[in-house]
Amino acid sequence: MTTETVGARERVVTDAGDARITWHRAKKPTLVLAVGHGAGGGIEARDLRALAEVLPAHGVSVALVEQPWRVAGKKVAPAPKTLDVGWRGVWP
Repeated sequence: MTTETVGARERVVTDAGDARITWHRAKKPTLVLAVGHGAGGGIEARDLRALAEVLPAHGVSVALVEQPWRVAGKKVAPAPKTLDVGWRGVWP
């Protein structure tokens, strides 16, 4: 893999609780793609891992975002309104 930083983690405080970003940075990024998991999964999902492995070599840094409910260890996602609060806190 041709990334400078693979798997660097960042904690982000949101109004819905702490979120976590796992970065897969390109050496010379031209953009950032922020992706999150579905309601029943996590950032270890095959499609998200594939993006994080392939895109940095093409100048795209990938930010895998774990929602606050997942970081807190809960297995069931809250209402969509709460999910929006978590995303707005990660990318104000």
